[in-house]
Amino acid sequence: MTGAPRTRRWRCCWTGLLSAALCSVVLLSGCSAYKLRGKVIEGEISYVMVLPADDPRFEEGAGLAGVRVRLQNNPERLNKKMIGETVSDSTGEFSLSVSEVGVGFLTYDVGLGARRKGYQSVVHSFRLPPSGQRVLIMLAPGDPGAEWLGDDDLYEQYKQFR
Repeated sequence: MTGAPRTRRWRCCWTGLLSAALCSVVLLSGCSAYKLRGKVIEGEISYVMVLPADDPRFEEGAGLAGVRVRLQNNPERLNKKMIGETVSDSTGEFSLSVSEVGVGFLTYDVGLGARRKGYQSVVHSFRLPPSGQRVLIMLAPGDPGAEWLGDDDLYEQYKQFR
């Protein structure tokens, strides 16, 4: 009968250690350096696609330099938050660091917007992809239009959600 309390203590100890390890994984993944990577190219229409990193479409066509790319958390809600902004390099490639808690482990709904003078802007909402995927942005020549992340009027948001 003396062995039973010891067994329970060991079970509690192992359960506590397992819980602590799981919490550490969640917290450390929130501190990890997740980067949303992608490429901007010119096309006939403006759109955004999440693709595997080795997709051949990333090699097709010349990249567009100087495209402003913005990323926003919870784009369809009033509590949306700008996560970051970057500009595509001379080859059209971009990399955006995301430092939200649990990124890469938890799912995040994000909105991505891309804009450059002389091209139609694009805004697209999707789940933040795992690190093995990249974002392909295609921009069509033309008027940039009014749609753009971060330029929302708070009163327009209020009217939309009341």
